[in-house]
Amino acid sequence: LSLDAEAAERQRYQELFKFAPDGYLVTTKDGTITQANQTIAQLLNIAPDRLITKPLVVFVDPQERRDFYAKLSQLQKGESLKNWQIQLQRWRDAFFNVSCTVTPIQDAENQVVGLRWQVQDLTPSQETETARQQEALFRAMFENAATGIVLLDSQGIVIKCNHALVEMLGNTSQV
Repeated sequence: LSLDAEAAERQRYQELFKFAPDGYLVTTKDGTITQANQTIAQLLNIAPDRLITKPLVVFVDPQERRDFYAKLSQLQKGESLKNWQIQLQRWRDAFFNVSCTVTPIQDAENQVVGLRWQVQDLTPSQETETARQQEALFRAMFENAATGIVLLDSQGIVIKCNHALVEMLGNTSQV
C-alpha cells in the first residue's frame, strides 16, 4: 500500500472506532484509559479527551472495585473476559449496568501491554421502557374496567375476558 492509502485506511478505522455503537476503550494493563470512543464518553457523561489518563476504576461502583481488581489481575495474565457485568457510574451522576468484553493486547513476547474493552449499556432503552409502561397501563385498564371486555382472536375465539364480564355473565364458560 502507498502511504496515502495507508493513511486513508488508518483514518477509516479510527472513524469506525470513534463512532461505533458500543463503547470502546483501550487501557494500559493497569486500567488507565489511553483511548475512548464517543459512545463510552456519552455513557460516562464526560468528553472523550477528558477520559484519557483516567483510571477506569474511578467509574466503577465502589462496592464492585474489589471484583474489578480481581478481574484486572486475570486480564494481566493474558486471559480474556466475555459478558462481564459490572456497574459503572456516570461522571457525577447515576450508576448503570454494563456488559464488558475485554481482550488483552500482547507484545511480541506475549506480555500483556494493554487491554481492549467493549462496553455495552444494559439499561433498557427509552422505547422499551415506554412500551412496558403502555402495556402495564392497558392491562390495568382492561382488568379494572367497570364494563365487561373480551379479547377475541381472528376466528372469534375468546383469548381473555376481564372480571367485570365474568361477573355479568356469572361464569366464563358462557363466554
